[in-house]
Parts: sequence; C-alpha cells; structure tokens
Amino acid sequence: MKTSLSEMIKQLEEQGIDTSKFSINIDGKDLNEFLDLAKRNVEQGTVEHKTFRRWVLAQTWKMLTELVYDPNDRRFDAGWERYMRLKYDYKYQFTVLMDELKVLDKMKKRNSASEEYTIRKLFFTQDVVLKTCNHALASFRKNIAYFRGYFSDTVNRILEEAERTYSLMISRKRNDYHSMYVLLDSFIKTGILNHINNRERKCQEWKDAYKAAGAYYSLQNMILYHDCMLPLCAKKESYFELNRITTRYSRIGELWRLHALMLETIDYNDFDLVKSICKRK
Repeated sequence: MKTSLSEMIKQLEEQGIDTSKFSINIDGKDLNEFLDLAKRNVEQGTVEHKTFRRWVLAQTWKMLTELVYDPNDRRFDAGWERYMRLKYDYKYQFTVLMDELKVLDKMKKRNSASEEYTIRKLFFTQDVVLKTCNHALASFRKNIAYFRGYFSDTVNRILEEAERTYSLMISRKRNDYHSMYVLLDSFIKTGILNHINNRERKCQEWKDAYKAAGAYYSLQNMILYHDCMLPLCAKKESYFELNRITTRYSRIGELWRLHALMLETIDYNDFDLVKSICKRK
C-alpha cells in the first residue's frame, strides 16, 4: 500500500527527526527552483498552452505536497487547503483575477472559437470577479468602525469609491474582459485591500474557481504528458472525457468537483510528479 507524504512525515517526526528543512527535488533541482524556472517561461496571454498547463501542474503539486508550518497547531504538514490559507494572502486573489482577465481578453480577441478559450473562460468568470469584490467590500465594512476611529475621511472615501466602481462592474456585458480588467484595477487602486487583514478568509467562489482551474490543467497535463488516465476510462478517451466532465460541472455550477477528480486520478495512476519527470530525463 502506498504511503502518503503526510504519513511519512508523521512517522519521521515520531522518531524524533526534524522534517522542517525537507524539500522535494526534481532531478537534482529543488521544486521551488523548478517552479521559478517554469514561471519565468509563462508570459500571460501569449504563453503556449502546453507551457501553461505544465506550470499549473507543478504549482498544484507543490500545494499538495509541500510541508507548511501552521503556528496554530505548531507543526508542519502538507495539503492544498493548508497551503492556500498559509502561503497566499488576501491580495493574491486580485493578482490572479487581474492576470486571468488580461489573458482571457487576449485569447478572446485572438480566437474566441478555440478550445483553450472555451474552457478557460469557465473558471474565473465575471460572477467570480464580482463575488470576490463583494467579499472585499464586506470584509472592509466589518472593520469600518475600527478604521473610522483613526481616519474617518479616508475610510469614507475608500468605501464610496469602491462601491461606485463595483456598481459599474455589475453593469458590464458578459465576457467584456477589457472593461472588467480596467474596473478591477480601479477597485484595487481605491486602497480597499490595504485595509483588509492579509489573513482574512478568502472568497469561497474565488477559491472554488482557483481549485477547479488548477485541477483541470493539472489533469490535462497528467493525461497528455504523463500517460495518466481518468479512473475507469481508457487513456485515449481520458482527454475528451475530461472536457465533457468539465463542461457538465460548469453547467451545474460545481466545477470545484474537478479537484476531487484530480485526487482520484492521482491515486488511480499511482502518480508522482517528481518520479514521472525523472523517468523522462
């Protein structure tokens, strides 16, 4: 039976071994180095699709396997949710949204009928952008009494400008990525994010979109490059089945289920990114 990374770590710690300095290596390179190298090759909006999905898989694998220290439970452990909560701050949501809107705008102008655009536009939709901004407004209002005690004029100005920009965003046409990009940039420039705790709980709709996109492109690369197959599905059918499943989940608003499918596929194929890459060297 395969032993998970977290189980191995627990066994080592029980034996008194300090695992805090452990790292994952890919053919002699630390995984962080591998990710940095891959990220430098990613030019948002103009990147080759193959490069993008490889980068996403590497990042997702890091989130699943890297040991992260949580001061609350005072131990190192691995896990997607743990990594998301402790490694990415509140502002990261808006960095991702800005990047995605820029990419989607370029992809739509280049070829709105392409498979890449048809799938990618399913994740970080206009609704996700709006709900993330609304979440920021709610988080800001939650602390508004505290802020007004120190600089009420500034707080009132920020809230008014952010709410006005949010109203303009609501009125945008569907898939008008350029306008949404400009308005989201204006929303950020109001300074509202500077008055929200960086460890504030992230917007659930944004997390679902991030989780779904990461799972989809990871699965795509696992199938096309690492010879994996979806559970109970022939390899030659797995790619097309993945797109069918993704479209179906999108229609019912449950794209987040792709994350569970990714985990099932990892187990089904006994997949290990590090070993798979080393095998191809």
